[in-house]
Amino acid sequence: MKQDDLTQISNIGQSRMERFNDLGITTIQQLHAMPLEELAKIETIGAFYAEKIKDGVAEYYARNNITPPAVTSTAKAKDNTAEKSQKAPEEGFDFKKGIKNIQKRIKSINKKVQPLLEKKYQELYSDFEKNCKQLKAFRKTIDSTYDAFSQKALNELAKKADELNAKLKNIKKKPGKAQYKKIRKEIQSLIKSMKKICS
Repeated sequence: MKQDDLTQISNIGQSRMERFNDLGITTIQQLHAMPLEELAKIETIGAFYAEKIKDGVAEYYARNNITPPAVTSTAKAKDNTAEKSQKAPEEGFDFKKGIKNIQKRIKSINKKVQPLLEKKYQELYSDFEKNCKQLKAFRKTIDSTYDAFSQKALNELAKKADELNAKLKNIKKKPGKAQYKKIRKEIQSLIKSMKKICS
């Protein structure tokens, strides 16, 4: 059976290629012929990455001056239907940006509190600094092994990150100790979820 190096296509790493191979998808031509909606149904792909992979296939053919094989009208029709019905991706494609925003807002809150002047905040300040480092570490782990995580897990993390960002964004004034503790609890909940999928 013919087998191409699918990692030549952008957004396909080694683990994703192995996943495709397990499903019997071993050539770039197969990826080209596969309808967008069928590609999106594959676990860890989703609508967003299906479109990126399709674009990567087109770029591969253009880069190598290869004329793409003809796609059947049925496949084209399915692709068009999927494109029209496609909604904004729910997976954590902007997860890295979301976590960075959380880190910035945590630091902003800490500046408002001025812990050196208010001893009651010093323990919370220390926890927040620790949380920032944990968020950064887990974000790097997730970024470097993105293909290994399920679409569902990434969706849940993205949703939690978005919710936390919204809450942190709404804090305009210096938070009271009770609010500070509540925020810390939610940050730690996100970290726990990140730790869970990384373990």
